[in-house]
Amino acid sequence: MARALLCPSCGAPLPEAPPGSAVTCGYCKTVTQLPAPPPKPAPRPKPRPRREPRPKRAKRREGPGPVTRLLSFLPVGVALAVGGYALINGPLRELLGPDVDPRQLLPEGTSLPALPPALGGYDGSEPYRCGGNDRRTLRDRDLRFPGRPAVVVEGNCQLRLERVRLAGSVGIELRGNGRLELDDVVVRSTGPALLLEGNARAELVEVLLVSDGAALDLSGNARVTAYSGRVEGAPRAVRSRRRNRVRVHDAELVNRRRRDAPTEPFAPDKQEAPEDPDAKAQPPSIP
Repeated sequence: MARALLCPSCGAPLPEAPPGSAVTCGYCKTVTQLPAPPPKPAPRPKPRPRREPRPKRAKRREGPGPVTRLLSFLPVGVALAVGGYALINGPLRELLGPDVDPRQLLPEGTSLPALPPALGGYDGSEPYRCGGNDRRTLRDRDLRFPGRPAVVVEGNCQLRLERVRLAGSVGIELRGNGRLELDDVVVRSTGPALLLEGNARAELVEVLLVSDGAALDLSGNARVTAYSGRVEGAPRAVRSRRRNRVRVHDAELVNRRRRDAPTEPFAPDKQEAPEDPDAKAQPPSIP
C-alpha cells in the first residue's frame, strides 16, 4: 500500500494527486508541491546480431588454361621453323649467291647484314667493310686495291674469309672487338698484311701473308693464332707489343732482309705447249 503524503504545515493527510502536481490541504488550505516522479532509466540498446561471413566462391574459369594455350601455338612454331629453314637453304640461298650466308639476314644487334649486289650489297668495286655486330662470310674473291686497305673490320664484326686473295697498302685492318677467321687466304701488301688494334682476335688456317714491311702488326690487346701457312715480312714478320700474343702452330715465320725479293703469291702459272713454247702466262684460278 502506498504511503500517504502529509501536509507539511498541519500534518493532515493530503489528497491523492499525480506526482509533480500542486495539492491544497483540506484543513489549513496550504498548497504543497508534490515531488516529481524519478526519471525512467534509458533503455539499453539491443545487441546487434553478428553477421556470419559468407564463404568465398572460387571464380569459374572459362576457356583453355595457359598450358593448353601454349601447346596450341606449338604446331604453328614448328611450321614456321620448317618453312624458314627451307627458305634459307633453298630459293633465298640461290638469290643471294655464294658470297652471302642467308642467315645473316636474321636481325642481330642494330647493324644490317650484307646483301648481294642485286640488293645494294658488296660488288667488289670498293674495299670490303664490316662493322657493328655483323656476322659475315666472304668466299672465292680476288680483291686488289693499290694504295688502300683491301678489307676493314671494325666494331664487334665477326668476319670469315675463305679462298680469298687480297692486295693493297694494307691487307686487312682489324680494329675494336672484331673477330677474323682466315681459311686458305693469300694477302700481298706494301704495308702490314694483317693489322690488329684494340681487342681484335684473328685465327689463321692455311694462310700466306707477304708484306714489304711487317706482315703481322699488333697493338693494344690484339691476339693472333696461326695454325698453318706462311707469314713473311721485312725486316721481321711480326711486329707486336708486350701485351700482344701470337701463337704459332705448324706455321712458318720468315724474317726477310729488305734487299731480298718477297715471295710473290700472285705469280702466274707457266703453261707450256708443244705447238706454242712461248705461250702467255695465265693467272691462276681460285678453286
